[in-house]
Amino acid sequence: MKNVMLLCMSLLNWTFPKSTYSYHLLKKPDTASMNDNNIDNENDLYHVKIKTENQDYIHEVKGRLTNEAPAKYVIDKLNNDHNQRLDRIVMICSDAVRKKINPGKSTSNEVHKNTAPDKSSSTEVHKNTAPDKSSSTEVHENTAPDKSSSTKEKEKEEEEKKKKYEAEHTLILNKDESVFRLTHIEYFKRVITAFAENINTCYKDTRIDFKDTSITNFSDETNVIKAVIDSASKVVEDYEDVNLYIDFNGGPRNVAVLIMGLSHLMKLRNVTIKEIMYMDFENKKNHIIPIENMDALFGCTDLVSGVNEYVNYGRIHILKNYFNGCKDEKIKIILRDLEDFSNNMQLCLTDYVMENKEKIKNALKQYQNNNQTSSSYEIMFSFVAEDILRGCNKLLEGTLPDIILWCIEKDFIQQALTFYIELLPAYLWENKIFFPTMAEEQDYAGWRIDREYGLNDSSDDIPYNYLKLSRHMDDKYYWMHYYKDCATGNTDGSLLEETSQKADYMLSLLSPEINRAGKSEDIDTDTLRQILTEYYLIHSQRISSRHSTTQLGNTGNLWSYQEMHEALKKAVLRLSEL
Repeated sequence: MKNVMLLCMSLLNWTFPKSTYSYHLLKKPDTASMNDNNIDNENDLYHVKIKTENQDYIHEVKGRLTNEAPAKYVIDKLNNDHNQRLDRIVMICSDAVRKKINPGKSTSNEVHKNTAPDKSSSTEVHKNTAPDKSSSTEVHENTAPDKSSSTKEKEKEEEEKKKKYEAEHTLILNKDESVFRLTHIEYFKRVITAFAENINTCYKDTRIDFKDTSITNFSDETNVIKAVIDSASKVVEDYEDVNLYIDFNGGPRNVAVLIMGLSHLMKLRNVTIKEIMYMDFENKKNHIIPIENMDALFGCTDLVSGVNEYVNYGRIHILKNYFNGCKDEKIKIILRDLEDFSNNMQLCLTDYVMENKEKIKNALKQYQNNNQTSSSYEIMFSFVAEDILRGCNKLLEGTLPDIILWCIEKDFIQQALTFYIELLPAYLWENKIFFPTMAEEQDYAGWRIDREYGLNDSSDDIPYNYLKLSRHMDDKYYWMHYYKDCATGNTDGSLLEETSQKADYMLSLLSPEINRAGKSEDIDTDTLRQILTEYYLIHSQRISSRHSTTQLGNTGNLWSYQEMHEALKKAVLRLSEL
């Protein structure tokens, strides 16, 4: 496993004072290899100041460059965690950071403040010396600003600042080399390399691998996308598994946001996002800026992806990972039930789905209404429950046509076909659309027992595999398919003609009692014939597709995926209108 850092390179303004940054580590560090723990030393390129607060060890580092503190933090953290190391830093670099550090003059307020004229003093002098010309002349001569002197003082002060700044970096400079001859990238590399080598000598043997990606224009969307994608490729280059640390501070916001989005895709390349760092300038204490981890924000994105994955694809992998650290037993039980439910849904086990959908719905609603949430996991799971209930509303609370249409909308065509084929006979029976009279139902029960146990050897006996199947199929399904179908025989016509004949035969068996019961008296014969014809036709297509290599589509006997999709949706919409 390799550790990699990804960042967008910032410019260095040497006139800015050094800032102090803090971060927490749980383990007491081994400081034997550190030259000094005194962060107040001007040569603090190497140093980490450490103090204890409760059980945490608070580390402090200094830096002028925006990317400097996060990189030092990652190096120190990895070394603190079982002597791991940072293997690579990938930098998105503009043309500006490839130029040398600008040694331009300082614009600090302090310089201007010291050289500004004192207006009150000037006014007082003029007032007291008015009548005396000679005195007035003398005073004016003494109080007139000396431009050349003021400029020289500024230049001298500027030079002293530069020398002081140069002196701070002697440890990273070669002989007779100036820090102002370094580019911003070179400065960053040298500072981070020096820090790393002081933290752990392993960096002297194998240095950090710095890789950079060029970007010429941050406002050009195409350039930004190309640069970020190229950087993502360099993160995993030559590495099989990567722990990625992202610096969210440097560069324009559009680059940072794009890095965040792309990091989700990088998970498909065996990349684990360990931390996303930013400097919390708003909450600094005693002028010390904390380095914070944005894992929670990134986790929220994972949470949204997890709900989307479950609702639209029937998988629970992301949700399980997100709630892996949760200790709430109720959440664990619901997640297990959700996983069992989705697994059985993918296996097209319609009985399990129909028997357990009410249980899933009630468990999610109970948790959704639970206001006694204490942990962040509990708060987030209440949102998960709400979103799953909304996304799976038709599946959990709808009628059979609603469930099938939900499956079609999600492109779960196999599941939609299974629900339609296996459960439609029961739906027609229970909703009084197509069902036996009481006398016929009694005859059917006797007929089924006779054939299952071989008590009648008549020519219309159903095959043994049907008998075996009948023990596991719904009685209503079996009545519609085999009891009613036993006298239809086979035809030599097309599949459509055969299914139409079967539908007509079924309709011929409708008795006056049926026509006066339930919904059937409100359904005209043509509509019922169409429902039965579509059902038998789709059923025949599904059975044939399992055992045939016949060409699909318009030129063959079997429907294509799209044709099946359209026929099934049309048939179910007709049912939902009843």
